[in-house]
Amino acid sequence: MPFFSQVMVNCKHCGKPAPSNEMSLDPVYRMMVCRKCVEERRMKDNPIRPGMPLPPKPGIAPSRPAPLQAVKPAVMPKPVPKPAPSAVKVLSSSSKSKIKCKKCGWSFNFDADKGYPRNCPSCGTPVGGGKYDFF
Repeated sequence: MPFFSQVMVNCKHCGKPAPSNEMSLDPVYRMMVCRKCVEERRMKDNPIRPGMPLPPKPGIAPSRPAPLQAVKPAVMPKPVPKPAPSAVKVLSSSSKSKIKCKKCGWSFNFDADKGYPRNCPSCGTPVGGGKYDFF
């Protein structure tokens, strides 16, 4: 039985066998690829080698930014005048009265026209005397 020091695995990109310790998970290919495929991809992405001279940069003369232009002040819309207090109709609250619960003594407002609230807000005892009172 022979002893293998390294397991040979086929590269998922090029299909060539390579030792398993040379395989790496490449983030671009998103698979296990050999070292040669990784180097080829890096050369395609960045063709400049460390020994090669850099290409000359285009000459760009430093320039001053354009002067700022004055901004016109924003025109605020005129506020809409509110109606005078005398123009607002106040609903008469003659149907509302302050009553006291007979059971717990809680005082609350009761609208006789609507019959609201039907029960005491504190203890839940039915309150009678409304227009829609059926009890």
